Amino acid sequence: MKSSYLECQSLPIETAKKGDIHEFFTGNRLYSNAYAIGIEAEGAVLPATNSRHTNWLEVQYQNYLRGIRALKTAFNVPTGRVMGHKEVVSPLGRKIDPNFSMAKFRAAL
Repeated sequence: MKSSYLECQSLPIETAKKGDIHEFFTGNRLYSNAYAIGIEAEGAVLPATNSRHTNWLEVQYQNYLRGIRALKTAFNVPTGRVMGHKEVVSPLGRKIDPNFSMAKFRAAL
């Protein structure tokens, strides 16, 4: 499987317990489920600080980076194609996750 991009998301525990299935449509085939690997990070409902990984355990954040690095390597996805859920939804601004800066996250990859 060749993936166009990796999508990072935060999934509230309450949603995960309900078994909610994530689907999205942006009108752009690049950002469709057929061309993506979506990674859900389970956790509490978190504030949208967009500056650092506030309220994420450091071990959770570091392992999130580690997992994305492994997927980038396995599927040959460039760092620029690691996207936050908030960056691929339509309309933009409809989602806030993950609640940290994706630019800083990509730089850490």
